[in-house]
Amino acid sequence: MLFIRTGITVIVSLFTSRIVLQQLGVSDFGVYNVVGGFVALMAFIQTSFIHGIQRFINFFKAKEDDDAVIEVFSASLLILFVLSAIIILFGETVGMWFLDNYFNIPYQSMSDARWVFHFSLLASIISLFQTPFTSTIIANEDMQVYAYVSIVEVAMKLLIAYSLCLATDDRLMLYAALICGSSMFILLCYIAYCRKKYRTCQIRRVRNTQIYKDLLSFSGWSFVGSSANIFSVQGVNIILNIFFGTVVNAARGIAVQISSQLDNLINNIQVAMNPQLIQLYSTGRISQMRELLNDNFKWNFFMMWVAGFPILFNTKDVLWYWLGEVPEYTIVFTQLVIFRCFLKVFERPLITSQMAHGRMKFPSIITGGFLILEVFFAWVLFKNGYPPYWAFVLDLFAIVACIVYDVVYLKIKGVFSIRSVFRSVLLPCLVIVLLCMVAGTGVSYILIGQSFWIFAARLIMDLIIAAVSIWFIGISKCQRQTLIAQIVKRLHPHDCKQIETNR
Repeated sequence: MLFIRTGITVIVSLFTSRIVLQQLGVSDFGVYNVVGGFVALMAFIQTSFIHGIQRFINFFKAKEDDDAVIEVFSASLLILFVLSAIIILFGETVGMWFLDNYFNIPYQSMSDARWVFHFSLLASIISLFQTPFTSTIIANEDMQVYAYVSIVEVAMKLLIAYSLCLATDDRLMLYAALICGSSMFILLCYIAYCRKKYRTCQIRRVRNTQIYKDLLSFSGWSFVGSSANIFSVQGVNIILNIFFGTVVNAARGIAVQISSQLDNLINNIQVAMNPQLIQLYSTGRISQMRELLNDNFKWNFFMMWVAGFPILFNTKDVLWYWLGEVPEYTIVFTQLVIFRCFLKVFERPLITSQMAHGRMKFPSIITGGFLILEVFFAWVLFKNGYPPYWAFVLDLFAIVACIVYDVVYLKIKGVFSIRSVFRSVLLPCLVIVLLCMVAGTGVSYILIGQSFWIFAARLIMDLIIAAVSIWFIGISKCQRQTLIAQIVKRLHPHDCKQIETNR
């Protein structure tokens, strides 16, 4: 169900992005991206706390301690109320001052930009309160409802895009307001479902102060890493606005749309893997955790390569047929964020493993330092006249540095095996990449032309090359047999039941 949800999400999101860009225009689309990103930068506290909630709910769920899960759920809601008050106070004072004095926004769009700021801040708070409910759903591996709600969410985005077509003025403000309203509706859906389905989603007065200490302690160190990550992503976005204006922000926003959809593919696998990795660690089954971690790396890469390789080799045509009007720098931005997605394939399982281990102090400080340096160097380069794509190049270097540190840290803690990962993950992935690059280059030389059908043929051929390479090189014979059996079971469930009955 998660993969059906992903397919629908990708198609609808790409379609609505085209409509939103056309209806808002390049400049206003850039305004929304930079202002919304600034709000995300101010609300960085929520990301670190999300990790803490998910970790402790999964941890106590594995131990089948429902009372502890209830205490975590209740304590997290109280802390979220306090954090929300801090975010709103900071946003409506310091945030508004920074928006008015430092952002490079056209004068005629400034009034709408302020409204975008207010609505984006409210939407950020609403999303913050979704965390205990989505964490509960993921811990119980109830992925179907997670997929259904996501489908509802993208359907609402489609309606929002259609509403922009009907509006005659103030489209930017209307868009921000509708996005905020959709966030509220999704929160109410999660609340209604979790209150009805799970006994652990109830509010109690938590007298055990240790719960608060554990949540805040874990989240405190996670806060360093998470805030640095948000600071690097959105801080660079703000710097791009200061030096290059809203058109470059629009180009970045389009590239991020593509990377977000690619990340959604990996998120399906990672969401399913996270509870299992944490639960295996909490019960002391480290060898099984390592095997699952290797599988996590491989399947993340396979999904990303099948989706990302055709786009990487046909970026210019993909953007032209998707958007019609392609802002300057969009092509190079898109290619660089795809490379970023490939790196995140390997970073995400490492972060989950650190969360399972529960010691976030040094990983958060070190990796956070790499990401903060990225923003500093971006400012220096732009000050000296470097083009905007250097922000994305610096981001790649920072992620590589974070991955190297994470690997060394987990190796020292006995959770990670470099030899096993190289033999079973990196080596076959490297062979797949080299084979696809050679074959993809050949396809590009053979299928030359500007027509849509030639473009579609190239895209399909690259997709087939990636899939076939993974099938014969990346997947073992036993895994292929298992996958075939699962596909047959899905296509002919009645026949499979009859076979089981005869046995």
